[in-house]
Amino acid sequence: LFIEEDEGPAIANFQFSTGSVSESSVSGLVMQIPFSGPAQGPGSVTITWASNNAAYESNFTTLPAAAGHTISYAIADGAEGITLTLVPKDDSYFHENFVVVFEITAATGSVRAGTSNRTTITITEDESPSFASFPVTDASISEAAAVPLVVPVSLSIPASEVGTITVSF
Repeated sequence: LFIEEDEGPAIANFQFSTGSVSESSVSGLVMQIPFSGPAQGPGSVTITWASNNAAYESNFTTLPAAAGHTISYAIADGAEGITLTLVPKDDSYFHENFVVVFEITAATGSVRAGTSNRTTITITEDESPSFASFPVTDASISEAAAVPLVVPVSLSIPASEVGTITVSF
């Protein structure tokens, strides 16, 4: 007597491959990971994150929370999907956008990872850079002057971190 299995695993895929959220967003970005059908028994899903320029806790957090670079889900019988929320942290500094990649790296039991197992999220900068300018357009100094001429440089807003200004003659 052979009993053939007629249920298949629920396939987990990210709903979108890219997304963005403003650094100042309080609610963050909710990423849906629907299953192809209800889970036919318990299972688990593991999502990992990676970034070249964003740090967990400093630039963003997730719901559920990550342990290191890993977010783990226990899947109950009948579950139809999971959600992952990226919550950015507004740091009040101007910098480049942060990019975080999430990937379904493991699925066990009644769940398998699908082909859309990766999403790239951009945390967009909400501060403006400081612009440097000369407050006066003309100045002169005698070559016999004993005191040097000081040419001030004004910033449009206070600089949020160390930067460089290059002046060419």
